[in-house]
Amino acid sequence: MTATSSQPPSRLVKWATLVGGLAALATMVGFVLHGCGHVADTTNLRQWGINDGLFERNADWKVVNGYYAVVFQGLGVLTAIPWYAALAAFLMLALGFFMMRIPSRKPPNWISSLQRLPLWLRMVGTALGQSLFAVYLAGMLFIFGLLLVSMPGLVGEKAGKEQAAEERAKIEAMPEDQWQELWRQGQRIARGKIVTSSPMRYAIYDRDFNEVRILPSDDIEIRVPQQKATPVQHEKKPPAAGRE
Repeated sequence: MTATSSQPPSRLVKWATLVGGLAALATMVGFVLHGCGHVADTTNLRQWGINDGLFERNADWKVVNGYYAVVFQGLGVLTAIPWYAALAAFLMLALGFFMMRIPSRKPPNWISSLQRLPLWLRMVGTALGQSLFAVYLAGMLFIFGLLLVSMPGLVGEKAGKEQAAEERAKIEAMPEDQWQELWRQGQRIARGKIVTSSPMRYAIYDRDFNEVRILPSDDIEIRVPQQKATPVQHEKKPPAAGRE
């Protein structure tokens, strides 16, 4: 019989493993962004009293919307973190690791006492320690999975509420000469600010009725008043003196 020699994995196998890991990571990120975008959109619509089933979104739109929700909420979290407390915790943790790395000439008394215990008792202690570590690891994995599943809902809901509040503030501060108008067959049917839209419908906050109206997009013409540009006044230069 010929003994088969163990060979190190080729570069192709390493690249395949790396690509598989990146694909799994991309799938996880896509799942989180898709969930954040969906929850943010539905929360925003519900703040306006709109049924989210009336406005269908494709998967790409939800991923992009979730990306913006995560970025803006992440920036808000970064600005709210007490960085002095985080720096103090980091320094205390570094000091603890430094103290653990300092070599000691004599082991502590409790270690010497453990070494004098019977073998069966030490084996029982080792088994209990391994079981405790396994339970701790399972708990950490459960918490990580719970955070991964709940993060799209929490981040998306907060982003949707903030988006609706900002849109309401813009509508209240919008002057009348900037209101958007919806026309059909030469007749104005609504004016105000478009809240959201889809290929089938428009949702507009009508300033005349002070409520959100949902209108079909068939034969709809959107008119947006343009602000008058302020003419730029050029300074008149004095005429150049003629040559004598």
